[in-house]
Parts: sequence; structure tokens; C-alpha cells
Amino acid sequence: IWLDRLESDLRTTAQVGAKLDLPGSPVSVLGAIAQGKACVLILDQLDALSLIAGKNPDLFDPIYSLLQEVSAFPSMRAVVACRTFDLENDHRLKRLAGSFARKALQPLSREDVATAVSDAGFDPASLTERQITMLSNPFHLSLLATLKTDALMQPLLIQTSVALFDEFLKRKRQECGRIGVSAEQFQGAIDRLCSVLEERGVLFAPEALLDACRSTAEVLASEHVFS
Repeated sequence: IWLDRLESDLRTTAQVGAKLDLPGSPVSVLGAIAQGKACVLILDQLDALSLIAGKNPDLFDPIYSLLQEVSAFPSMRAVVACRTFDLENDHRLKRLAGSFARKALQPLSREDVATAVSDAGFDPASLTERQITMLSNPFHLSLLATLKTDALMQPLLIQTSVALFDEFLKRKRQECGRIGVSAEQFQGAIDRLCSVLEERGVLFAPEALLDACRSTAEVLASEHVFS
């Protein structure tokens, strides 16, 4: 379950299930399907519930209840992904984490980086140590994947994460341009969102605040520039 994609007005586990087109709580449905066999409930982006910088802090109660329901099924386990900063600094998440066995994700291996770089059309043999370190971050590697080229085994010239972001935006600007969004509209929507976030001191914003550039914002969302 992607917690950042749920609406913040859900108040019960049954409502969470209904939002996912399930006939009841996700835990109850999973338990009924498993019929006593080993099964796993996966919750992604628990940090979306953070009071510090979360998108849906009001969802904490139903998600807490959801995790409590797991204990009624001895063969069920919950795997929860959360950003370390929120887990250690949000008092609600920190208390919740006390009942979990924690495992910190490590940087990707050199082999994984090399494979992904090759799949994107770049020569892994050309990578410097600095580039390998940068791309061992899964997010950075996912940005590189959007730059996939038809050319085979060309050297990767991007050396920093800032340059990687610049290339990502350049590619997205071109792709959005092919479906009718001008460079001015593209940048205007980004500037508008940044202004809203800065004024409100948050990391997310209601869609209504982007009404002035809604059509452009929708295109940027479909192209994964906005989420």
C-alpha cells in the first residue's frame, strides 16, 4: 500500500480498504486470502504520515489501527518502509517503530549500479568512483533511467547529482514540449509550486493551489515531474 497516495480524510481501516477497492480492511482481506498461510502486508512511505514533513499526517490513526490488526493473524507479517529522518524525529513514528525490527537500507552494490547504467545505454566501464557513489543512491539511479538512450555504451558524462537533476529536467522539458507544454509553461508551473511550498513551509501542496496552471501541472504529474 502506497501511503502517500491515500487521501487524508480516511478514518478507519475499512475506509482504507474501500479506497483500494477491497471489501474490508486490507489486513482482513489478506488474512482471508492467505487462510493461515504465511503472508506479508507491505506499507510504503510511512514517512507520508509524519508531522514534520509528511503529506498525510491525518492518516496516522487508521494506519496505526491497520498495523494493530496484523497481530490477530499469527502467520502475517508487516514490512514498512520509512525515511530515517522522520522515523527518528517524529514522536509518533518513533513510538510506532519500537515494535518493529529495523533494517537500514544500504547503498546499491557496484554490480547493481553497473547493470542499471548499462541498461540505460551508458558504459559502466567509464564510471568514476564519484559517479558510482552518486548512483548507488536508488533515487539518483532512477533519474538516470529516465535518460535512457538508444545509443549503446556511450560514456556517462554526468558527474554530480545537481547535473543529473538538470539533465532530468531538460529531458522532461523536451518530452512535455512534444505534447504541447511550452518551456515557459513548464518552468512557470515549477516556479508556482516552489513558491507555494516556500510560503507554506511544507513539502506538499493541495492541487487547488495550482489552479492557475492546472493543465500544465497535470501534464507534469503524468510525466513524473510532479507527484
